[in-house]
Formats: sequence, C-alpha cells, structure tokens
Amino acid sequence: MKVSTGPCERRTASGPPTSGRAAAAEGYAVLDVTNSGPPVPAGVLASLFEAFRRHERQGADEGFGLGLSIAAAVTRSHGGTLSATPRDEGGLRMIVTVPGPAG
Repeated sequence: MKVSTGPCERRTASGPPTSGRAAAAEGYAVLDVTNSGPPVPAGVLASLFEAFRRHERQGADEGFGLGLSIAAAVTRSHGGTLSATPRDEGGLRMIVTVPGPAG
C-alpha cells in the first residue's frame, strides 16, 4: 500500500507532531493518523468534513477549508469511511478505511 505523507509533513513542519500507520485488516486498508494539536470541541466534529469550513484555532492562518472535505470525498469514492475522534490530550485521531482488493 502506498501512502502519501506529504500533507502531514507540510502541515506539521513547524507545528505539533503527527504520527500515522497503515495496515491491512480483514479485506480493508486502514490508515490511522493522530496529531497533538489543540483540543477539538465536540461541536466542531459535525462540520469538520464540510468544504470551506475552517474552525478557529491558534496558529491556523492558512488554507481554505478544503483538505478534509476532499479527503472524505475521495475516501467515499473508493467505498470507504473517514472518521475523526478528538483526543483527550488534544488533537485528533483520523481513521481512513477502504476496501482492499478482492482476494
């Protein structure tokens, strides 16, 4: 499985660390990414994947609010899911799950 880390590296070059792992499980490919950014309020999650939505957070002065909406659309187009869960210590855990090749 080929995974692009460019967006993670670009967004975190001067910011909080990001970690990720990719795995295959039961016919699915799973990408699990976490960051250690500021806490994300639960009320923000509902609109996190909407295009052109940016949420106020310290140090977030660039971008158009398209990255997560594009990621969600691409994931759906491959029959997969993208979920976000706030981490107790701040930041998010994002999980992308897409069907693997038929075996």
